[in-house]
Amino acid sequence: MFVKQSILKIDQECTSLFKKRVIVNENSFTAIFTVKIYEKFSKLYRNVYSLVLSQQNEKKLGCDAVIIFKKENCFCVGFWEAKVLREKWDYKKQQKSHFGEQIKKQNVYTGLCFWEMFYNQRLIFNNFSNDRSFCVWKNDISLINDRIYLRGDAWKDSDLLAIAKSGSGKDIEQILKDLMEHCCKNKMSYDENKKSFSIQLDNENIDIPFYSSVEDINLIREFLKKCGLLSYLFIDLDNII
Repeated sequence: MFVKQSILKIDQECTSLFKKRVIVNENSFTAIFTVKIYEKFSKLYRNVYSLVLSQQNEKKLGCDAVIIFKKENCFCVGFWEAKVLREKWDYKKQQKSHFGEQIKKQNVYTGLCFWEMFYNQRLIFNNFSNDRSFCVWKNDISLINDRIYLRGDAWKDSDLLAIAKSGSGKDIEQILKDLMEHCCKNKMSYDENKKSFSIQLDNENIDIPFYSSVEDINLIREFLKKCGLLSYLFIDLDNII
């Protein structure tokens, strides 16, 4: 409970900075958000690590960041795609929704957990707190995305408002609660020697590395580059200081 609530508070802090234009775009929000989480939990747990790349490659997984929690023999791995709630936040690329294309990429990886995280810079919701990011699970957004994508439309505020009205919108605390419950019930197999999970990416096995020492940093950096991720965060909840 403490972990999830603390991360929600950090999201609220970043949202406040975003609305004041101290944070200027989605990449800086993602970077500052993950670094603030690192700063918070590295004071409490021995094995915490965050890495943010200065430049992001093509998004092979259709998302920006990964967070990994370890608790005893349970690993929770979640990916999120970052978007800013601004005017015309989606656009058409080759006559298709750019955001819709990212979700299509995520749909390929059925065994992974993805959510969409909309950094909240302006007031559009009446039934969702505007002091935090608006999140929705990929599985809860895929159906409406299919309709928008097939029509060749871009996503609009009205589409998000419909999701919020349906009750599918969540804050990051609720997302992490769902993630931890799901991962502890559906445990992913991992390589104890390599300290990683393995996923298929472009017909190649790619390892999702866990952080245990500085020797792992290059592996993490290469993983981010191959997948087109901007940010990595690992928290071992077993190693309390």
